[in-house]
Amino acid sequence: SCDKIVVEEEEEEEEEEVETGCPVSFDALASRTTRDSMIFAFKGSRYWIYRRGETGAPKSHWRSGAEMSHGFANIPVHLDAAFSYTDPDTRDRFMCFVKGPQVYFWDILTRDISKVSDFQSTFNIPGGLQVTAALRWDDDTIYFFVPFGFYIYNIKEKKYDPTNIQPMTTFWGMSASVTATAASKSFYTDIFNIFVGDQVYQIRKSDKQVLMDNPYEIKKVWRYGLSNCT
Repeated sequence: SCDKIVVEEEEEEEEEEVETGCPVSFDALASRTTRDSMIFAFKGSRYWIYRRGETGAPKSHWRSGAEMSHGFANIPVHLDAAFSYTDPDTRDRFMCFVKGPQVYFWDILTRDISKVSDFQSTFNIPGGLQVTAALRWDDDTIYFFVPFGFYIYNIKEKKYDPTNIQPMTTFWGMSASVTATAASKSFYTDIFNIFVGDQVYQIRKSDKQVLMDNPYEIKKVWRYGLSNCT
């Protein structure tokens, strides 16, 4: 049953570890594409990689933290949000990083910044609210979270549908006063995650139902390989 805690799993990371330690809260999370086997978690000036488990592979661990300057040169630290994005005109694929009024388009092929734009001019959030988190929902849709709610952006049509803000109570069992601080997909098909500080809400995509007994501490759910956590 989905109505219980879901513990994320990931495959063994072959690259050499940089240091021990773990994130216990996040500034932002994103994958490179909707089908990516990795989730990148950002906190302060560092990032971690979370890998999807493979059949027969042992439960492994987070890749320990590295400086963002090592893997994401010139991307600002202490991010507001991150999300994957496919340009509807060119089909170029990016990881987008939001910091204040700007959005950085990081090309996943060249592994470099392609352009830096004004977020509001590019994505035109109604009311000009500051984004606190973002989630690539599927190939066509991004959820942009703002204080106490979110907007649903249609990538192909370059517009919001519906145009009005959606309350956090859209997710059954979520308080109206919650503001998402990060969001990510899950490696379980019908689950996604909304992070609020050091806690995570696991939510079914099919009916937008918060799972039973949520939220949980992040380090309790995303625990494999976590060490030296406070």
